[in-house]
Amino acid sequence: MKKPSPRCEKMDVTPAQAREWLKHNTRNRLLSPTTVAGYVDEMKSGRWRLVGDAITFNTQGELINGQHRLTAVVESNVICAFWVVFDADDAAKSLIDLGRARTVPDTLRMDFGIERARMMTGAIAALDAFVYERKLKMTVGHAMEMLGTFGEALRWVTGAMPGKSRFSSSPIVSALAYAYRTAPAAVEEFTTQLLVGDELRADSPILKCRNHLLQRGGAGTAIDEKRHAFLLVLTAIRHHLNKQRTKVIKADPDTIAHFARAYASAKARMAAA
Repeated sequence: MKKPSPRCEKMDVTPAQAREWLKHNTRNRLLSPTTVAGYVDEMKSGRWRLVGDAITFNTQGELINGQHRLTAVVESNVICAFWVVFDADDAAKSLIDLGRARTVPDTLRMDFGIERARMMTGAIAALDAFVYERKLKMTVGHAMEMLGTFGEALRWVTGAMPGKSRFSSSPIVSALAYAYRTAPAAVEEFTTQLLVGDELRADSPILKCRNHLLQRGGAGTAIDEKRHAFLLVLTAIRHHLNKQRTKVIKADPDTIAHFARAYASAKARMAAA
């Protein structure tokens, strides 16, 4: 019997349709909750766009591409447009997603002219994790949304950081950007002294922070080490702003809320002026 020819349709896929198609998701890779969460965020925010990568079924009606997107349609309860291929050769399954994927930093650099995009998206991911306590797959839409919030701070700090340094890891860069919105001049001064380390008093919070980061090799690799570095830098900045000297510096989780309140207060004063 002759195999049916593949056919492609543009379809508006409802949550009910996605749920039905997922019943045929019988031989696929493990589902990534982070990827699904990123897609849900895009769909709910209205940033989801139709692209060429199709939802694909083989000649047996099995879903061989698109499980993350369809799961996100179900979870977001949003109707989304997709190209859908039916009756694809099952051999195509072994070729899907094997090429070099274009990354979010690639797109930010190529389409939006954003310099040091990899450092910037790393800082955005750290802000997501440590400030907003969310874990999302990075997307261009989410990156641009965060640039709308932290753009000036992120552009300044990624421009100020050396290319390869123990101080240019994403938790440290994101902490500097987070505090920058509240006190740009003071954070610029803090950053210069953190990087150079000259003529700092023994009880300087900048020196204590610098020494700690150097001894630990920067922010470390484990998530707890990264969070600790983020909070340590924020705490040192807070001490610096208050002209507070210290013998020992300890990462204070309250600094996140402190800088959020300070930024909200400064923004309110500017609006009232």
